[in-house]
Amino acid sequence: MNRVALRVRQNAFKLRLDEVATFAQSAETPALVITGGDSVIGADRLQDKLGWEMRAEGFRGRRSSGRPHLTLLYDRFWTKTFRVQPLSWLVTDFALIRSVPLRPYEILGRWNLAGG
Repeated sequence: MNRVALRVRQNAFKLRLDEVATFAQSAETPALVITGGDSVIGADRLQDKLGWEMRAEGFRGRRSSGRPHLTLLYDRFWTKTFRVQPLSWLVTDFALIRSVPLRPYEILGRWNLAGG
């Protein structure tokens, strides 16, 4: 995994989240999240580059269709998407995390972006 992450070349970028929405992972426990429209393009590019490098290294799996977001809570609460005051920061690095349901996250590593 380290070889893959080291080949990802991208400059640091500003990430801006300005929309609250419901992501339905299941009918029982939708997630209330903060996400963004065009203001998450840097994160989309990083995800695309990382996915390309992983496939080039032989990793298999389907291409992620997820949107960059922060989960605020899991509840039976549903809402239509609405705008909020932007939350933004400069993204200077990225981490790869193994996520297995009902188990703690495992951080596989962290790597700097150029200019970060």
